[in-house]
Amino acid sequence: MKLHFEPNLDYQLQAIEAVCDLFRGQEVCRTEFTVTMKAPVADDAASGATPQQMTLGVAESLTGGLIGARIVNVPGASEVFRGTIGAYSTDVKRSVLGVTAESVVTEEAASQMAEAAQRVLGADVGIAVTGVAGPTEQDGVAVGTVFFGIAIPGRPTETVSFRLPGDRERIRQFSTISLLSFLRQRLDAAGS
Repeated sequence: MKLHFEPNLDYQLQAIEAVCDLFRGQEVCRTEFTVTMKAPVADDAASGATPQQMTLGVAESLTGGLIGARIVNVPGASEVFRGTIGAYSTDVKRSVLGVTAESVVTEEAASQMAEAAQRVLGADVGIAVTGVAGPTEQDGVAVGTVFFGIAIPGRPTETVSFRLPGDRERIRQFSTISLLSFLRQRLDAAGS
């Protein structure tokens, strides 16, 4: 199921729906955040797969904790959510997450942040967001420019960039919703 987000709809509900629909064909609902995914296991050659719980870690910059807050609003999130690292400042991105990219508002930085979310939080899947919410540009990067990183086991870390419209709050909200939707799409693709 592909979700369509409208700016005038309730952001909280949209984010919860996106998180609750992370894995296609699995038992996931709004009130019970239980995520399972089939993963190949060597000793189960007959079926080729057994259920395995996946965990999620987040590294967020311009969203300042919005992603983590939306996830923990789902009852049962503690079964899969390892936590969020609010790395708002450059020095925290470097010292806590180990970001070495020259600029912390790039696809390279988003990739390093997603991998750090896996490593630091001990999560199977790591997601990250960095960018510029405004009111002014940063490091020559325009307001509304956002970079996402997604690290999924057995796949190269993926990054995407967007130019989101609106004021500071809208950019932060759209970033939160868009990253959760992008995660669901990537996990759907990984499972097929």
